[in-house]
Amino acid sequence: MLAGKTGSGKSSFVRMLGGLDVNGNEPVSDGGLESCTTKPTTYVTRYNGRTVLLLDTPGFDDSALDNLAILTDIVSNLYIWALQDKEIHTHGVVFLHDISETRFGGSQQKTLQLLKSMCGPEAMGNVIIGTTMWSDNGTKRQAQTIRVPDGDEDVAKSIIGDLLARPPTKLLVQTELLIPPHTCEATTVGRIAIPEGKREAERLAKEMEEQKLEAERLAKEKEEQREKERVEDRKRYEEEQERSRKEMEDRLEEEQKKNAEEREKREEEHQREREEYAEKQRKEREEYQRKQEEDRERYERERAEDRRRQDEAIAAANRRAEEAIRRAQEELDDDGWCPIIFRLVTMIVGKALGVL
Repeated sequence: MLAGKTGSGKSSFVRMLGGLDVNGNEPVSDGGLESCTTKPTTYVTRYNGRTVLLLDTPGFDDSALDNLAILTDIVSNLYIWALQDKEIHTHGVVFLHDISETRFGGSQQKTLQLLKSMCGPEAMGNVIIGTTMWSDNGTKRQAQTIRVPDGDEDVAKSIIGDLLARPPTKLLVQTELLIPPHTCEATTVGRIAIPEGKREAERLAKEMEEQKLEAERLAKEKEEQREKERVEDRKRYEEEQERSRKEMEDRLEEEQKKNAEEREKREEEHQREREEYAEKQRKEREEYQRKQEEDRERYERERAEDRRRQDEAIAAANRRAEEAIRRAQEELDDDGWCPIIFRLVTMIVGKALGVL
């Protein structure tokens, strides 16, 4: 099992050993203060032909999970291992600590306290403390403390080899879980963590109640403020409606006045157009009558001139006929067979007169 504060390098340790989960994925770590391991996860790797299970656990100072919930998940996994004791042998715990932290803070001390409660005195000999985040390489052993430079696979494998060389052991919590009632509450670590968890839950419940009351108070104040704003908005709306109505009435009255003036102006323009049209029609009729009169007078003059010319032509024809008759008469007196010619001339003259 791997334990330690969030960001101490547990997931990186698993990757150095080539551990993969049931889906064949490596553990994810962003290298920051936020934990990427949100629940205990088992990874499988191989060492010297042996299958090794690595239980990567979230830190108890995790920002995403409650400590009691984390502990319950870890205990559940260890209980499963204890039930499969013939197939799975627990060889120990690797506790990783970030060496760049100059103080062993409260969260680390809390983790160690819970770790001791889970392991018990007999299994503490199978606990190795590894210090991580070293800037240089190398392996240095001081009692049960091992220096683990970042990315040094040899050191990680030496730790696993050290644990596998030791006899398998059962953590205290695993032994206690095999005894009825098989619950976390009945274990040593549970008796330590659960009361604290309950106190924390009560504290959180109290805070939540206080927050609820505060939220209700704020909601009431906000609702009162909203009601006040709604009243003011309604008043402004009514005033705006009244102002809009007055403006609309004034605009309508102005438009009606303007329309009346435009209608009057159009009527005057139409009347003027009608008068102009009537005057134009009158002038056209007069011009037409004048032209008709001129045409009639011209026709009368032309008829009179035609009658005059006809009269002159008839008179001229009569004169020619008389002259022809006279000459014919004279010739008749001189020649006895001329009566026939006289009749012919008379006929011709008569036809000529008939044509005219």
